[in-house]
Amino acid sequence: MAAQALAFPREIEIKFSTDAAGLKLAMEWQPFAGGNGARTQNLNSIYYDTSNEDLRRHNIAMRVRKEGRSRHVLTVKSSSGNGNASDFVRRETEAMLPHAAPDPSFLDAETAGMISQVTGKEPLQIR
Repeated sequence: MAAQALAFPREIEIKFSTDAAGLKLAMEWQPFAGGNGARTQNLNSIYYDTSNEDLRRHNIAMRVRKEGRSRHVLTVKSSSGNGNASDFVRRETEAMLPHAAPDPSFLDAETAGMISQVTGKEPLQIR
């Protein structure tokens, strides 16, 4: 059976719990250690939702991130929310914005429709 291409980029998130010694050990592991070409970057992110937290209740996060001097990126992340392993894999959609306001119309039609269905006519506000 051939592998099927994913329609949207996906983010896989795994969280660990450890003590200070475990954190030190993890940071010495090669993928996290310095000198691997990683660079530090300051990012400014503002998260949005309705006053009723409609997005949060549907396992959706929406943010506008300022990258550099004037680049704004709208990101929407959503998960299945069914309490199984798929909750670690989130659908992620991004769109460049000409301004800092969260405007779902710049997203692909499927994601924009999902946002519209969840929020209805409720305005988005800073969380």
